[in-house]
Amino acid sequence: MKQLVFRFDVDTHKCVKQGIPNLIALSKRQNVKFTFFVHFGRAVSQKDFLVAMIKKSKPTKKHAHLSALTKLGFKNYLVAAILNPQIGVVGQKEIRDAIHNGHEIGLHGGRNHETWNREALHWTKGRVNEEISWGINEMKKISSTYKMLGFASPHWKGNNRIYSVLAEKGFTYVSDIHSNKPLQKIDTKNHYLTFQITFLVSRWG
Repeated sequence: MKQLVFRFDVDTHKCVKQGIPNLIALSKRQNVKFTFFVHFGRAVSQKDFLVAMIKKSKPTKKHAHLSALTKLGFKNYLVAAILNPQIGVVGQKEIRDAIHNGHEIGLHGGRNHETWNREALHWTKGRVNEEISWGINEMKKISSTYKMLGFASPHWKGNNRIYSVLAEKGFTYVSDIHSNKPLQKIDTKNHYLTFQITFLVSRWG
């Protein structure tokens, strides 16, 4: 039996407040289930943003990418940049609704999405453990009994140090490989599964 799998990263307030409800409605019409990789922290690192502006530097992008302004629209871009709400707090109802409707919730990073993008590959194992543990604890505030099994790194920034912590925390698969090539064999090393994502959808909600 062949299966088509969509990966939805929930990493802004708009994703959680508008994207999840719209996709739940779609899932009911099509009788399908989704996996939502939720970032429970904040979308923007205001400190990193200011440093990047001063240095005129940008994160390296090796995949198809839409700017935050394009994805969010001007109003929501300002909300994300200035108010910078904690996604797991403003989206508690929507995340519970997703669980109630039979969808899977995975973890998408730690405290700050952009900080992960810029720094995670250089973190010590101790720092990685702190970030992952923080995300798990935020999920417990929403559902004390729900066990997250899947993980997706913000901006695809993952390495063996990060994956070893995930394995120790009980995660069973990682969704960090992306390609426009045909599906490759599932990687089963290090006691977790690694799934390739072939299609990238950068705008939804």
